[in-house]
Amino acid sequence: MNGDYLGIYVLMEKIKRDESRVNISKLEQGDISGDELTGGYIVKIDKPTGSSCGSWMSSLGDVFLQIEYPKCEEISYEQKHYIKQYINDFEYALFSDLFADTANGYRDFIDENSFIDYLILNEISKNIDAYKLSTFMYKDRNSIDGKLKMGPIWDYNIAFGNVNFNSGNLTEELMADQHIWWSRLMQDTIFNNLLKSRWKTLRENQLSNEHLISVIDSLALFLDEAQKRNFEKWDILGQSIRPNYFVGETYQSEIAFLKGWLINRINWLDCNLPGNDDDYLPFWDYEAEVFPNPFLYFITYKFALKEPGCVSLIVYDIHGKLVKRIIDNQFYNPGKYKTVWNGYTRKQRFVADGIYILNLEIDNKIISSKKIIKRF
Repeated sequence: MNGDYLGIYVLMEKIKRDESRVNISKLEQGDISGDELTGGYIVKIDKPTGSSCGSWMSSLGDVFLQIEYPKCEEISYEQKHYIKQYINDFEYALFSDLFADTANGYRDFIDENSFIDYLILNEISKNIDAYKLSTFMYKDRNSIDGKLKMGPIWDYNIAFGNVNFNSGNLTEELMADQHIWWSRLMQDTIFNNLLKSRWKTLRENQLSNEHLISVIDSLALFLDEAQKRNFEKWDILGQSIRPNYFVGETYQSEIAFLKGWLINRINWLDCNLPGNDDDYLPFWDYEAEVFPNPFLYFITYKFALKEPGCVSLIVYDIHGKLVKRIIDNQFYNPGKYKTVWNGYTRKQRFVADGIYILNLEIDNKIISSKKIIKRF
């Protein structure tokens, strides 16, 4: 910049209506009505600072919305009223008794697929701003497909474990549970099943572990020479800069942290995203062995998987009462495994003599059920 080297920067455009950006109809100024009034609009959920024009607190009193397009000097009263009422009506439908009804519920107002993709992108990255800040959505005219759509995505500087508050560094927990719209959507079985189906489809290609690691490697290699010049200009490697959680001493250690964090996050989502889609359940090819049986103090369970999955190994008494979760919904890659149970119950007491049932579950499906005997 003017002969002064300033390091690596990312250039981006602000979100705007355009045929090559958010491609929605242009709203005309003045008195308009009918189909022309129904779109297009860009609305965002964000903090109140920075925008006082066309903003309002939602009917639920927990979501602050702002009109991004049309701009303040161009929008009419009728246009403000229309988009505000549309989102209020969506909220009323979302929290009605018939909210999940496919004919009369919230689906009349939103493009469900865009909401699902938005959720996936924010949960993969565990974006701290997700759902409540820097959240954009748009609506075109009713004649074109006038449902409310999520996007474009925006503002990911405190994501991917790069934050030391609100559990942002942890690879567990769903961010969607913390927002009133999204936690309600996930009370709908159909929404959850569509979410799981979309997730499993994406995991086969764009969101596979191998593809994501290859993307990180390609970007890291592209920047390899430039990052050296950048850190000569800005000597920040090994220094904590708010709100970093991990502080790497080298460029390579920062890349390694990102890879490890991302794969752990995705593996956790494999096991914990709500929903079920039997069309995507793999045929499980497994082997299992329990010994000794009967047992006196310890029992060993060996199993082998030929497909990755979320594994639970659970002990019940003969009345079906939970005794111990030896393995509790943990992600396993294909391979051979062995676990040892020391005979302690979930209350850390030694199990009484008797007959028990040992279930192997994969992706919350019982795959094997074996009878085990604690020696008399």
